[in-house]
Amino acid sequence: MSRLLALLTLLLAAPVVAQGVPLDPEPSDTEPALPPPPAAQPPAAPSPAPAPVVARATQRVGPARLSGPRVGVTILNAATVDDINETFPGDDGERISMEMPVITQFGWQFETRLFQTESGLTGVTEVVGLVGGLDRNLLLPSATFLVGMRTVNGMEIGMGPNLSLSGTGYAVALGMNTPIGEVNVPINVAAVFGQGGPRISLLAGFTLSSRTY
Repeated sequence: MSRLLALLTLLLAAPVVAQGVPLDPEPSDTEPALPPPPAAQPPAAPSPAPAPVVARATQRVGPARLSGPRVGVTILNAATVDDINETFPGDDGERISMEMPVITQFGWQFETRLFQTESGLTGVTEVVGLVGGLDRNLLLPSATFLVGMRTVNGMEIGMGPNLSLSGTGYAVALGMNTPIGEVNVPINVAAVFGQGGPRISLLAGFTLSSRTY
């Protein structure tokens, strides 16, 4: 009898235990679709290397070189006119009259740079050799040595000794360079102070504008 009760007890407990055990789901015939893998990105192009920095030397821009021919006129003082007429008398006794004490000049200017600042201001030395009086059948040489300064825009000033047949003197010159196309046209006014009084000269010349300091 006890064995029969135990068998009944086992039979009644089996469904309860079976309900508490989870069963594996039956496999499905269709698998869920997986998302496609992301497209491969092309490799990024390498960034260009920075350009090397090249140090450039600062170039100073100076004024034009004004060496070259010079032509012009000189207004003589009374003492110089008297000296010329006494030394070179003409047919009528006078080579140069006081009413027109002017002679022509022709020569050459030589110059050399002394220094140059960052702004282009340039120190120059100039030697101006002239022959005057050719229009009066005269040969009157003179030489002037000038030390001065010239700016980039062509303005200049200089001073120095002068030597001529009239003796020695002291010259002061002012000038301005005017570019015309590819040619520089320097114009200078100079005064030579000596014992007989000042002599005033107006000179002009030309040089190529590509020649600079």
